[in-house]
Amino acid sequence: MNPVFQFIAASIIVILVMGFTVYEVTTASILQLNQPSSQQLQPLADRLMDNFILSSGYPSDWGNPTVNLSMIHDFGLALVSSSISSYTLDVYKINRIINGSFVNNNLYIPPSITGALLGIYQQGHFNYGFEFRLVPALKITIANITNSKFNISVTNINNLPASNALVNASFFTFCVITKQTGNSLSVSNYNVNVSKAFNETNLHGWTIISLQPPSQNCSSKGNSITTASILFVAADYYGLRYQTFLSTPSICTAQMIIQGQYLVANLTSKSNPNCQIGQSNNGALFTQTEVFEVTQSLNTNVVSATTCSNSAPPCSLLSNGNNNYKVFNLSYAPSQDVIFAGVLVTKNQGNNNKVYMVVASNPITPSGVIEYSADSLTTSQYLASQSRGLIFANVTAATTDTRLVNLGGNTWIAYLSVWEMGQS
Repeated sequence: MNPVFQFIAASIIVILVMGFTVYEVTTASILQLNQPSSQQLQPLADRLMDNFILSSGYPSDWGNPTVNLSMIHDFGLALVSSSISSYTLDVYKINRIINGSFVNNNLYIPPSITGALLGIYQQGHFNYGFEFRLVPALKITIANITNSKFNISVTNINNLPASNALVNASFFTFCVITKQTGNSLSVSNYNVNVSKAFNETNLHGWTIISLQPPSQNCSSKGNSITTASILFVAADYYGLRYQTFLSTPSICTAQMIIQGQYLVANLTSKSNPNCQIGQSNNGALFTQTEVFEVTQSLNTNVVSATTCSNSAPPCSLLSNGNNNYKVFNLSYAPSQDVIFAGVLVTKNQGNNNKVYMVVASNPITPSGVIEYSADSLTTSQYLASQSRGLIFANVTAATTDTRLVNLGGNTWIAYLSVWEMGQS
């Protein structure tokens, strides 16, 4: 071949190779800048997850209602106790990141504050979006067969049967002695009776529990007697634990939240449509002296309490001047082992007066899942579209850390999803 043509051909090949190389390098750089991989986000997700579940924050007791936002200098949900292992969260810190429909949480810590403490919220916006979710490791379903027989089903996080799970059931009956004075109703005395049963789930993850309702040994002394019954069920599946309860017509799920030594209750009809307590506390009498606590082992405590004046701190902070809110000052702060709390409420309805046992979970979980996120819209779309490449959320890269944690003696699964906000 003519040397001239060889030179031209070689030159063309070199130019093509160099052009292709420049194109590939430039394209890779653009993709690297605009589409950060999940591997790049993973170290950040690991660090943030450690902050959430291993750090106790500063001050370490910031779950206490006397600690305001300006006093919190570091964020972390871990429980401070030398006797409890790692991955154990503080119930009262969790209560400060819940702000759902059940109660207006005046101690709520906005995600922007948390983001600033963690270094991902700067100059008025999030550099990275995050979603922290707590989901129970077990799901318990209770169905009535008869008044004394209950079908109890236990499934795991994947909705698969939890075979050979240990089931502990406790049937509580609160026997209330009420005194009628004119059109007014008051509680003069009460006691608590309980019957218990144990069983193990079969291959399909369910079992039948037989429980005779506890005897109602109440001496009325001329006054009327009203009962409120509730069934609590706990399941233990090879170390994974959770509890729930079966409500009865005399039981209401309340807008209540425990904050340290205080119980905040909101008993409007909006929060308790089935109980029809009313639009305000007018006509509803609260038990002034006792709050019932149910522990992780399904034992009950009766804690003395006094009605807290809404004008006195920290009651003024907890109620925020809301007349529908009632604040109880407990004789001591409930332990981390307390998973439910309840108060007796009497409702004056002329000749049809009623007594309710009002129960709330601790921590309060209206939907059974606790969610805390930087951007609720992006987060909900992100979670809904994880299996479809995050198309709907317009997030090109994200990563999720998953850990098992303990909370109030129960087992939860903690998820922390992180993505770059510039991509959403």
